[in-house]
Amino acid sequence: MRNREIKEFAKKLVTLSLDSERQVSPERVREILQTLSSKPPRKLKPLLKQYYVLLRRELAQTQAVVEYSGELSNATLSEIGAKFTELTGRKVTAVLKPNPTLIAGLRVRVGDNVYEDSIATRLAALSHAVEA
Repeated sequence: MRNREIKEFAKKLVTLSLDSERQVSPERVREILQTLSSKPPRKLKPLLKQYYVLLRRELAQTQAVVEYSGELSNATLSEIGAKFTELTGRKVTAVLKPNPTLIAGLRVRVGDNVYEDSIATRLAALSHAVEA
């Protein structure tokens, strides 16, 4: 198996790991791993590494990490999760991660995408606009 073939096979395994709601299913992952261990393909280790990387990326798409300098209510977190569920078309769960360095705002990370609205961001944009 060549590197490209490993990546393609790992992508197919990730697709098989998803349930009908496009969520990673622990049961399906377990079945895939059991099948791979009972009938290991050539280059199993690189395949498992690639599968792990792609699976982590897929899981990151279902979680909105909300950074905030204070406390957020569960209702607000649920509202943020619902909004990102609507935007992405898949169920997203919001998780709070305290960040005391943020000033009057919040930062939300869903997968590789970061959405930020804070005083620091607005001041940086204003400073950039004044310099231009």
